[in-house]
Amino acid sequence: MVTSGPGTDSRTRAGMSSFRASAHAVLATSGGLVTVFVTSALAPLLQRDLGLTAARLGVAVAVFFAFSSIAAPLCGHLVDRMGSVRAMRAALVLAALCLMWIGLAVRGWIGLVAVLGCAGVANGAIQPAANRYLGRLVPPRRQGTAFGIKQSAIPAAMLIGGLSLPVATRVTGWEAVYVTASAAVLAIAVVVRVPSAVPSAPAAVTPDRQPRGAGPPFQLPLVVLAVGWGLASAGSNALGAFFVLAAVGEGHSPLTAGLLAMTGSLASMGVRVVAGVLADRRSGSGLVTVAAMSAAGALGMVLLATGLPWTFGAAVVLGYGLGSGWGGLFSYAIVSTHPSRPGRATGTTQAGASAGSCLGPLGFGLLATTAGYSAAWLAAGGALLVAVGTVLAGRHMLGATS
Repeated sequence: MVTSGPGTDSRTRAGMSSFRASAHAVLATSGGLVTVFVTSALAPLLQRDLGLTAARLGVAVAVFFAFSSIAAPLCGHLVDRMGSVRAMRAALVLAALCLMWIGLAVRGWIGLVAVLGCAGVANGAIQPAANRYLGRLVPPRRQGTAFGIKQSAIPAAMLIGGLSLPVATRVTGWEAVYVTASAAVLAIAVVVRVPSAVPSAPAAVTPDRQPRGAGPPFQLPLVVLAVGWGLASAGSNALGAFFVLAAVGEGHSPLTAGLLAMTGSLASMGVRVVAGVLADRRSGSGLVTVAAMSAAGALGMVLLATGLPWTFGAAVVLGYGLGSGWGGLFSYAIVSTHPSRPGRATGTTQAGASAGSCLGPLGFGLLATTAGYSAAWLAAGGALLVAVGTVLAGRHMLGATS
């Protein structure tokens, strides 16, 4: 008969606690992003009721991520001081209030943009808080998987958005979708906590024995990597923001467009988790894999640029599944090379990601309005290709061996 000893029991408890920590991080991150992705998915209905054209949608998404970009580095410093759970709960309450306000009070696109700015602040606080939460609670040997699961919250939020369009069209109307989402985000704020039996936090790193990359978080390699993440986010978030609107414009029904967006979200969720699991089984930061996945995303954008309806299924899997599926791997690389201050370090790179997520949809919307969707998709693919070289340059400067 095989029996389990104290060591086995402790490893089992630690594994369960790591899983719970990852689940809480997914919920919190989804809560921070659901406002912008629900808005993007509901764009065909908001276009009718709020006058939300493609260019105005680009402005709305840009404002959300602009405020996230400003808030992330500032909140990253605060998160390291006040703690992850308190920061996530406060930001989730703000996100829920924004959703409620849109559903009950917003009746024009300018008001929608203003509320999305407030929601962006909430997202900017949640991202470094969730990264620090995992960096402190999950053992290093499981952090790749944990960050892959955590970053799957982004396509999960897009998945919720994809579901919201057919529901709003056929059942409730878009206002009820926002109110329901608000209640769900408030529930997440109540649920998020430190799991019991958590593993020990990483030992403090003394100044004379810091590992490589654990120095000041505003060093040049981090800035270069932040630029790379920003370029990739510019391309992939344009896809997340405009895919449904573009698909409907190319002849797909709102239901089909929503289902295609859901397919891309599911692909991205799976890719993020698998990439994290593989990262735990090999040495190195994984930044070369990040660059390769960005290149695959660029190919998806080229397919969309053809404008052929049959390409949308394959393109959303390549462009969103692979083109943005490396987010967890990237966050894992930053936390593992900056263990003493994960909140501030990921706050720096998150600022780049949010800046790209701001400028990408803004430029995409303007380009789609003036030159058409084909030109806009090609520009998004170009941003992903430039991101490939930038990430590799940042990896070289950081001294990573992936």
